[in-house]
Amino acid sequence: MGIEPTALAWEARVLPLYDARSELKSLCANAVRRQLDQACAAGWRTVAAAVHAAQAGFDGAQLQGAHGYLLDQFLRDSVNDRADSNPPELVRYLARELSLRKIAFLELRHDDHRAPAEQDLARIARQYFQGLLFVNGAYDFASAKATLAAGAADAVVFGKPFIANPDLVTRWAARQPLNAFDPKTLYTPGAAGYTDYAQLG
Repeated sequence: MGIEPTALAWEARVLPLYDARSELKSLCANAVRRQLDQACAAGWRTVAAAVHAAQAGFDGAQLQGAHGYLLDQFLRDSVNDRADSNPPELVRYLARELSLRKIAFLELRHDDHRAPAEQDLARIARQYFQGLLFVNGAYDFASAKATLAAGAADAVVFGKPFIANPDLVTRWAARQPLNAFDPKTLYTPGAAGYTDYAQLG
């Protein structure tokens, strides 16, 4: 079993009524100990990997906290049984703590940066995080340029436009239209959606 934010591991067992309470208590205690051991081990592996990367000449290591990875699991109501969800306060807390630890940059994962709730989170992160702030999510050339000009972020990150346009920078510099992104080709075998998008010239 992988590391998870919930204390009780999933086990397909049917407990007799008479010993269900004591058995469940034991399962919970064992699961908590197992999760703590796994979390500590994963933490040390992460530290060791970052140290090895630095020794090998890398400029830095990025800790992924989105898309269902461990940090994201701890922050999600849908996975972690929390009843006190408060995204603005969570971003404020993380931004402060990451700043204290001298983290080089923080990238916010947005589905659509135009959503009011996501704009609020970006403003909070900008206010409380002292490092470089990266943003993403449905930006185009004009909106990215406006965001940087306003000082709302230090960099805008592009994913889908780059997948569909390996020559994205060249296209924007030449003011050429972009290829449309085809989500049906993600995570599929073959060249479709990976190496078959048309390039200029």
